[in-house]
Amino acid sequence: ADAPAGAVNTKISRVVLGIGSDATEANVAWQSKTSELQYLEYWPADNPKDVTSVESPKGPYNAAIFYPHEATMTGLSPETEYVYRVGNDERGWSEQRTFTTGADTDTWSFLAMADAQIGVDAKISEQAAAWNKAVDVATGEHPDSAFLMHLGDQAEGWGAPVKQLEAFTAPEQLQKYRLAVLKGNHETYASDSHFQDTYFLPNEVDDTANYFFNYNNVLFIGLDGNRSSAADIDTHAQFVNDTIAAHGADADWVIVGIHQAPFSQGTHYTDSDVVALRENLTPKLSEAGVDMVLSGHDHIYTRSHLMNGVDPVIPEGASKSGDVLIPEDGEVLYVTSTTATGGKYYDFQDESGEKHPYIREERAHDLAHKSTARWRQDYNPDYTSIDVSPTELKLTTYNINTPYVVDQVTLQKKDADKPTTSTTPSAAESSTPATTTEAPATSTQADKPDAETITTTKTSEKVVTSTETSVGTATLTETSTQTSPVTKVVEKTKTVPTTVRETVTKTEQVTVPTTVTKHADPKATDPKTTEPKATDPETTEPKPTDTKQAEGSSEQSSGGSSTAGIILSVLAILVGLLAAVFAVLSHVNPQWVQELRDRFNI
Repeated sequence: ADAPAGAVNTKISRVVLGIGSDATEANVAWQSKTSELQYLEYWPADNPKDVTSVESPKGPYNAAIFYPHEATMTGLSPETEYVYRVGNDERGWSEQRTFTTGADTDTWSFLAMADAQIGVDAKISEQAAAWNKAVDVATGEHPDSAFLMHLGDQAEGWGAPVKQLEAFTAPEQLQKYRLAVLKGNHETYASDSHFQDTYFLPNEVDDTANYFFNYNNVLFIGLDGNRSSAADIDTHAQFVNDTIAAHGADADWVIVGIHQAPFSQGTHYTDSDVVALRENLTPKLSEAGVDMVLSGHDHIYTRSHLMNGVDPVIPEGASKSGDVLIPEDGEVLYVTSTTATGGKYYDFQDESGEKHPYIREERAHDLAHKSTARWRQDYNPDYTSIDVSPTELKLTTYNINTPYVVDQVTLQKKDADKPTTSTTPSAAESSTPATTTEAPATSTQADKPDAETITTTKTSEKVVTSTETSVGTATLTETSTQTSPVTKVVEKTKTVPTTVRETVTKTEQVTVPTTVTKHADPKATDPKTTEPKATDPETTEPKPTDTKQAEGSSEQSSGGSSTAGIILSVLAILVGLLAAVFAVLSHVNPQWVQELRDRFNI
């Protein structure tokens, strides 16, 4: 008999809204405890009569007492809200869910996280709550994100994989954003059917977990890093080459996802499978024309230099948050995310294999791998928002539990026109955006900077400071974030030398935290400078900037040195006199000297 109208089928679980082959598609996977034919139905929210029904025969019965189902929505219109459900009239349907498609544009964004790994130490409820918070925070701060990409280890695998997967797929926001996943090593600790039945990977090659999808102007390729033999790596490389050749013609960017990070500061760096992927796969990714690789696995944030295979391209200056990198052909950026839930972390491991718990980045410059540009282990879960345009990929990584920006880096096409005005970061990151205007490069000597004009404003949101320099043809922008009740706006014109003997004159407006209000006098002769406070809790303290105080300190130091010199000279004279007296006594009465030595055992 048919179920009552509107009845909810309680035998259906783990409904996953997955990424489709392109922006016009969405894949849906679900589990049923009953074996009959079921359907996916979907329709535009503003036209409930326009229902599309897709048949889904049951999949093979698995050990978890579920029959898996999957189906695909096609022909989705951009910027449209859709309603969907799964089930049938006989047994009833799942609850109706909604999601909204993104704009059909080459300028858009998506979210990336890694290693939710629900079930570490059997703490399923605790980590499920942390995962739900991570998804809520990321989508709440970036509601226009097109989809969410999770970079492997969705669940612990050991113990109770079904409960773990139910917890991972449960967040309400995952019903509203399409999900792309990678197969992590913890996906192999339970029956492979759990991964295959829970996620519907578009364009997957058999059951290899190698798949791809196009979204607007980006080609995404997912690889199964658990397959790391020489033959597997050849297969991965061939798949990447073939996919780019067949589906990359209209893509501005090629992004590869692989759970095992080839370059990181975590303890997996020296694992044999990771070494094999690093030494044998990364050169092939460079040859194929990949732009960026996203990974997890090491539970520590790491950003590489641009890598040509295993060879880093080392910039002249120190790498900083806000770097703008302009890769040459064959140069790839590797970014490793830490855990999104905090179930476990890995300490920083240096080149010799020694671990350094709670060490700060600025204290470990000589200990990091040559491939590492930036890393951070603050034992706090993170997520990354990636902004896409035809000329830039901009990655901003955030702490989930604090207001801090962990790192920001931009990949820029080397033939891209330099923007006349850039605003960084988005409204969610800054209440007073910093703007930068650059003038064409010239071959003249740099002029002295004009005087600074300083004013103050109030804000209660995240404040972002941006500093740009030039290294070769690349513009490096340092960005950091802090919550502060008071800011100051510094407007100045300065010149920046480049490595090609050119100078770039730019006018910038920088917003930095301060509690001081002052107005710089253009005619002042006292060259006082004001240095912005560090916004990252792990950065160093600001240096003194008052030159008169520095001169006073120098004079005090000179006076102290003179007094100490006089005292030492007097002591030296006294020691010399005592030595002379002792020498005379020794000559007059040597027997007395010998008795003195015998008495004190000299």
